[in-house]
Amino acid sequence: MLATLYNIGDVMKNFAEINISCSKTHKSSDFILINRENGFSTIGICNIGSGMKKVENIFYTSLFTENKCKINEKELLKEFDDYCNNINIFGSSSGIISSQNVEEIYIKCSGNLNLITGFKKFKKEKITDNLKKLKEYPKNIPDPEFILIINQPLSSENLLKCFKAALEAKNFVLENTGIPLYKRNLKIKSSSIIVACPFSEDSENLHHSCNSNDLNHQNIIIDDLLNSINNFVFDSLNEVFEKSDFSLGILDYINDHGLTIESMVDAGLELCVGVEVNQTLKNKLKSQILKSLEDLNVIALLMAAFQVEDSFQNYRVCEVNVDDDPAYLYTDEVLGIAISNQIAGTKATFNFKRYDEEKPGIISTLGPMVDDIIAGLIAGCMSKIFEE
Repeated sequence: MLATLYNIGDVMKNFAEINISCSKTHKSSDFILINRENGFSTIGICNIGSGMKKVENIFYTSLFTENKCKINEKELLKEFDDYCNNINIFGSSSGIISSQNVEEIYIKCSGNLNLITGFKKFKKEKITDNLKKLKEYPKNIPDPEFILIINQPLSSENLLKCFKAALEAKNFVLENTGIPLYKRNLKIKSSSIIVACPFSEDSENLHHSCNSNDLNHQNIIIDDLLNSINNFVFDSLNEVFEKSDFSLGILDYINDHGLTIESMVDAGLELCVGVEVNQTLKNKLKSQILKSLEDLNVIALLMAAFQVEDSFQNYRVCEVNVDDDPAYLYTDEVLGIAISNQIAGTKATFNFKRYDEEKPGIISTLGPMVDDIIAGLIAGCMSKIFEE
């Protein structure tokens, strides 16, 4: 069966294609519930029914988003049960009460794998004609919460392996977004994932009663399933990320390093001598910094410094330790000289030396690679505004 992706508006007419045996689906504009009389085996980190459970219902909803942070799980479950009773849905449940708008849920199906996930559309703020930044970033970053239902009975041990494979795929997707590791980790701690399969006592008994040959064969089948899950979840979440229009711009990367345009303006003017520092001068420097950040080569140099610093600080290169900003590390200065020269030519490289040595303002708080690239950016822009 070819993989298909549905917008919630198309779900009702296409839901028959979702491959979950002996189940019924209930849907409203902000609620999706899959009911199976014989139950599901689930493992999840979620609002309702967290842990390993046998449940009759799996759901995804934003019905109670306003209350989610205000009441405990017991009260939330009672509110959810009352709602289900009102629409004649009974039995135990495991589910995700999403912070997203459920009208933006996507459902993807391929073979015996079914994924339900929701993302919000990320809005960008226009700063200049060529510069944009994400609104509410980094306060609001993607939360790839999802439900994965595998249409084959699995033992609890194998279901746990499937959960791990799905979680790994999600982490790979987050890594590809460019969101810094510490922010990804914070989001991972609060996000929700459920992996489920049709409940069957036979699958548990079969797993424990297999002889060595049967067990080896079963392990091969499970390994194939885990690979399929990893690829399926990775592709599905990447596809929805594209639809959510989430991508970081150079201003977002700068903000991730604790920098703002205003803090760079202040650092630039701290070494300004011989002229009056007034609002007009501040505005001129701010405009020049923004203009420089539109330059592809400036962006490339900044990203080179950001990526190298990230690798060094997280000890990804065993031969390198820059904890003490070693004197023999001079490629940081090479990047600083290059970016200042790109913005304002040779004279800016001499100005860079001043900013590199004195490290005014925000520059003094930065790491060994980023401090020099930002010093070069500011020195180049300062030199540029005094050309006229």
